[in-house]
Amino acid sequence: DRLQLIGLRMVAWAHCGLGDWDAGHRLLRECLARALELQMPEIEAACANTLSQVAFRQQDMVARLHWNERELTLRRHLGDRRQESMCLANLGGSWLALGELFQSRRCCEEALQLARVRGERRSECFPLYHLSVLERWLGNGAQAATLARSAADVAQATGIKDFELYTLTALGEAELAAGQLDAAGD
Repeated sequence: DRLQLIGLRMVAWAHCGLGDWDAGHRLLRECLARALELQMPEIEAACANTLSQVAFRQQDMVARLHWNERELTLRRHLGDRRQESMCLANLGGSWLALGELFQSRRCCEEALQLARVRGERRSECFPLYHLSVLERWLGNGAQAATLARSAADVAQATGIKDFELYTLTALGEAELAAGQLDAAGD
């Protein structure tokens, strides 16, 4: 049953990746229902994560937030501290996308603290990135640049090549914001 559900989730994600959102959603909900029925919370959490990614790609941040919260609840129930850190970072990104800066900061700082306590450097990248964007939005260009540089360093050191571009873009935007703030003060 477990392997079938893992396969079903992967097929659902493939449908979504090909733009067949209806089939992907249907299969993900089927997988989720089956995981609930069989009392497989780790599969349920994985489905929630995939549904969050689908919502992100469809730019439905309210649905993304819902699935992030559900996955976080499940990961905490399972005692999966590594994934808990990633869930908190994703939740922080969802709150940020909705303009809820206080909630975003709270989640990202908790994610960063948990990653550092556990010595999971790779998991530091995502909350650092979100915190950088948040600081830039608040007009704190220098702090945003420091956070973005840290995120870029982690991405490069841990081999997160696809995310390294985002962190470097955030760094450039933060440095630009910091420069504009300095020029405005003269």
